Amino acid sequence: MEKQLADVVLKLHDIQGVKFGTFTLKYGMRTPIYVDLRVTISFPDILDAVGDLLWNALEQKEINCEVVCGVPYGALPVATCVSVKQHVPMLFRRKEVKGYGTRKLVEGKFNQGDRCVVVEDVVVSGQSIVETAEALRQSGLRVSDAVVFLDREQGGKQILAREGITLHSVVTLTHLLEILHEQGKVNSEMMEEVKQFQKENQCLQIISNEVLTSKPKTRTFGERALMAQQPAAKQLFNVIHEKKTNLAFAADVSSCAKVLELADKVGPYICILKIHIELLQDYTHDFIHKIQELSTKHRFLIYEDHKYSDIGSIVNRQYEHGFYGVVDWAHITNAHPLPGPAVLNGLKKSGLPKQRGCFLIAEMSSSGHLMTQDYVDFALRLGELNDDFVIGFVCQSRISSNPRLINIISGINLQGGKDNMGDRKSVV
Repeated sequence: MEKQLADVVLKLHDIQGVKFGTFTLKYGMRTPIYVDLRVTISFPDILDAVGDLLWNALEQKEINCEVVCGVPYGALPVATCVSVKQHVPMLFRRKEVKGYGTRKLVEGKFNQGDRCVVVEDVVVSGQSIVETAEALRQSGLRVSDAVVFLDREQGGKQILAREGITLHSVVTLTHLLEILHEQGKVNSEMMEEVKQFQKENQCLQIISNEVLTSKPKTRTFGERALMAQQPAAKQLFNVIHEKKTNLAFAADVSSCAKVLELADKVGPYICILKIHIELLQDYTHDFIHKIQELSTKHRFLIYEDHKYSDIGSIVNRQYEHGFYGVVDWAHITNAHPLPGPAVLNGLKKSGLPKQRGCFLIAEMSSSGHLMTQDYVDFALRLGELNDDFVIGFVCQSRISSNPRLINIISGINLQGGKDNMGDRKSVV
């Protein structure tokens, strides 16, 4: 593949697909190098080779999909090439909905829940992929991966990770320059100039500032309920929409009577009641019947905060056959992503037939935790890949913009501060 890549890079240079000079990118960045794959439409052999490299990048990571979608409009030719050669159906995302015809945002044949890989030619900030993924998700497709020919290494990969999208690139800008340098097409001074440009023009801060100063896109919970495919998520969005509350109440007490008393008092004003069943010192199975009655009476979902974190076979037995039989009465549970997909596979086996849902714990309010940004990114990807069961993320701030997933903020009370065990509390 390396030989094939080097051959394509040199051919792109020869046809002016790689240019050196002064060029303006999005956000006003002035770059000394510009890579333009649109020229390949006049060179079918090169376009075909680029398509092969993109597909190989997906195969190497064992990424499967039912459909592909090219980012309009620059990536449409290469996405078409991939679709035709690999016999994978392709979709077309409109930049705007027309006022006539079918008025569809996404054209093509697909099924709700199909996994779609977004195809792009060059990534700077990744925002075009984000916009395409948003339209696809809104139409009922699952998007967790994107493939690009060139990653300019300016923060796009990290920005996409925040959106639950893993970027797979054929070549980075650094590697592309190394290939050209080895063949005498670019000198060391230009390589240093490009390296300095990359260092000074990272998109992460630019995007963060833009988000802070612009009005975010918002959807009603009713709209999100229509978009949701996961039954527990759809039920939760509907409850929030109809009751006009997104409050989750944590009944972290040790008495069944106290939990039931609190549930009856706050029930009309909440969408979720979170409990720790193992804290109840006077537990009897009759408690489950009573809490279910209150759930029905006040229309809230029961969330058992178990924090599953083991191999699949163990969590499956804990969830279904454990003393408390959590899967039989809790609409929602949660799990640590630490064990990887196995923990969700174990929970799914029992949870999906009963239309249960699961929060992945991406962040916690405890001091000194080990949940780095890489860990959060991993949790986001794991959740996106398992959104038939995962309904969102336990976090400390909004980490996912996927409208079908929920950010549930933990560690909030009326006082704020920190308790004597190092648990940080945010004030409401």
